Amino acid sequence: MTAYRDHFAGLPRGARAPRVVALVAAAAGLCGLLAAAPAAQGRPAIPPPEPVDLYEMVTRDLGALPDTGYEAPDAAVRDGLRTGLDRVIARDWQGADDALYPRGYSGTVQQDVPSGVYFGRVFPYEHPTKGWGSAYVMGLGTSVAVQVPHPGCAPGIERFGVEVARGVPESVLLLAGAKRYAGGPEGAAGCTAPAVPKGPAADCAAAADPSSCTGTVFHMWSEFLRERAMPAVRLDALPADLAVADVEVDLPEGAEPTFAEAVAAAAESGGFTVCRSWVDVCLGAEEGLYSQQALAHGKAGAPFAAVQVRQSVLDVPVDAALVAKAVATGAREWKAPAAPPAPEPAEPTPSSPSPSAPAPETPVPATPARTPEPDPSTPPADPDDLDLTREPIVVTDLQMVFPFHSEGPADHTRARRR
Repeated sequence: MTAYRDHFAGLPRGARAPRVVALVAAAAGLCGLLAAAPAAQGRPAIPPPEPVDLYEMVTRDLGALPDTGYEAPDAAVRDGLRTGLDRVIARDWQGADDALYPRGYSGTVQQDVPSGVYFGRVFPYEHPTKGWGSAYVMGLGTSVAVQVPHPGCAPGIERFGVEVARGVPESVLLLAGAKRYAGGPEGAAGCTAPAVPKGPAADCAAAADPSSCTGTVFHMWSEFLRERAMPAVRLDALPADLAVADVEVDLPEGAEPTFAEAVAAAAESGGFTVCRSWVDVCLGAEEGLYSQQALAHGKAGAPFAAVQVRQSVLDVPVDAALVAKAVATGAREWKAPAAPPAPEPAEPTPSSPSPSAPAPETPVPATPARTPEPDPSTPPADPDDLDLTREPIVVTDLQMVFPFHSEGPADHTRARRR
């Protein structure tokens, strides 16, 4: 409890949400990013969120990333952290607190100094060694999910993920919380791969590995963001023996293809060689095509790109920053294809009568009643005696209709009421 309260300057639990709301309001006054919330009466002014470096926050939240000791989360933990991330995105601080606190997590709003962006931070305050991961909502919006499934297993991969997230406004950065094989199986630990099958038949042999196991918090968050129609870019390092290009972009079967092409084209425009798995033979494609995140996006037809960068490129900070900028540009500038226009309804075709069915009878129009001719023995009516104010007169000789007025027909002998 004390560790949790430290994130909110020692406030009691009931005061946490108002304090975070006040922090958000202060941030809004500086950058116009967030909607201001009214401060509680009598409460002293609270300074804006402490400026931090996002990369330093990521490093702190990941902790030491032990090689073993991963504790798989149960369904209640996953559901609570899903709700917590949802509430942070919705800026419902009390709801986020209620969902995250019982699971040993916290939610704060902070400002990334290098980019100037305010971000929501969902991280484990109580037991980071359980390896459940963390999330960072840049700009408190939802545009692109930036996934780093294997932190600690490739030098520079965490910073690469941070730089891509910084380059995509309102992205959500997801990081797994354990080394890939911290949860086994027997004979494997840390980043040392066990002898497990790969490909579509891979099972959850490594409980901490989001690539093969759907029970991780990372995969749950990935699915949550996919359901919000967010495209996803998954970042990994490519060993030298598998790298046929500087950057490999993999497109799982069924996934929306234009997003991956936009990312690949941007990397190419940045001066890097690119291997596209849907065009070329890419030696590392198995990792990018058959992860659980790739399979889920492919099944749903969602936009997804698995980006694997040659480790020698990540080892050079300038090159790594340029690749990150290119990947972010492709993800940021991608536009979802317009939906095809709905087909126009087909013209109804007249149905031919069945040969066995009798032809419908054609109705015979009724014959209008014949108007009797006026009796010649009847004296003509005096026009001055007619009521000319209510009804029109039909003039049979002229075959026209008009209301009576002072310039009516001169001969009223043939006039009659309609």
